[in-house]
Amino acid sequence: MQKKLPAAILKHIEGQQYTVDETGRSGSSVILFENTVLKIEKHREQQDKAVEMMRWLKGKLPIPEVVEYAQEDGFGYLLMTRIPGEMCCSPYYMEHSDEMVTLLAEGLHRLWSVDTAGCPRERTLEYYTVQAIERIRGGRLSPEELSACGFESAEDMVAWLEAHPAKYDPVLSHGDYCLPNLLLKDGEISGYIDIGGIGIADRYSDLVDCWNSLKNNFGGVFGGKVYEDFDPDILFRKLGIEIDPVKFRFCRLIDKALS
Repeated sequence: MQKKLPAAILKHIEGQQYTVDETGRSGSSVILFENTVLKIEKHREQQDKAVEMMRWLKGKLPIPEVVEYAQEDGFGYLLMTRIPGEMCCSPYYMEHSDEMVTLLAEGLHRLWSVDTAGCPRERTLEYYTVQAIERIRGGRLSPEELSACGFESAEDMVAWLEAHPAKYDPVLSHGDYCLPNLLLKDGEISGYIDIGGIGIADRYSDLVDCWNSLKNNFGGVFGGKVYEDFDPDILFRKLGIEIDPVKFRFCRLIDKALS
């Protein structure tokens, strides 16, 4: 570790062996110890809210517990318990996709079944839509990206979004429900990780994240190997839901603009 750690953090981990997790793409540093994980990132209000959510969710879901949280010199240091298990994108589960998607669907149902009364964070679909439209109009997407989404210009995309408002369906949402963020052990869910964005949000937020992650992982975007016969729509069948194609496209476009 290059940074000098706050004393409040150091007292828990001083002298312990560690490795650096290179899996994530969030821009933060993740240090793995035997029983704990240290996440270091530039301090933002979102990090404070994530810690508040973790404490609120204790006992409601299998998530890391906060051991210590400290701020120093513009950085936030979150030390949390380490959950055992392997990621959904591990070689075994990539080769056993039916089993993997069954567990991903179970993980979503467990998230969505949490009673959200008193939840300290909510981001409505309207909130995300406003943010996305601002970014689209600000040139967030290149002409090539707009074309790939089916639009000739940013204003065309904005016009489509404004003409197809989606009904808000609030649930407890992970915030980044992708394959590396659900841990499995002995064929069961052992925990949810990387939950910095968890809170009340629209159900389709998780659906889009998970569907995109399945498409990208099995399509060779991550890892390089392409699984020709895999259909990410199996997620919806495992969930036992009929997807609204217009709302799904709406939420995919929002996600694209905000990613």
